[in-house]
Amino acid sequence: MYAMTVRPRIDRRPQQCQGTELQQQLRSELVEHDQGWSISMDLPGLSQDEVEVLIEQGELVIRGERKRPAREGQRVLQSTRLFGSFEKRYRLTEQIDASSVKADMQAGVLTVHLDRAPESRPRRVEISVN
Repeated sequence: MYAMTVRPRIDRRPQQCQGTELQQQLRSELVEHDQGWSISMDLPGLSQDEVEVLIEQGELVIRGERKRPAREGQRVLQSTRLFGSFEKRYRLTEQIDASSVKADMQAGVLTVHLDRAPESRPRRVEISVN
């Protein structure tokens, strides 16, 4: 059980929400667990080579681009698919161990794992008898 905090350890709102329609439609989920946090983002139709995950200037940056396929000799009559570049930024705190950040992608879902810094993990303190 976690105590509620007024200031989240990871900014739950991406800092950049403007941009392409694709960027505005991206869906993500932030989950806290004992070892840290994970951010999952739905990126259907993208491969891991089309997505970049960075840690820069205290932020987690997820960016990529969904390119419109070339259609030689064809004419698109109607499309509701979204194409273009996207970038989402999440502000990190010193409670994140930036050196242990990992990312994996499976079935169009990118998951970034952020471990707590060792010094910010809860630890049990033994009580001695005097």
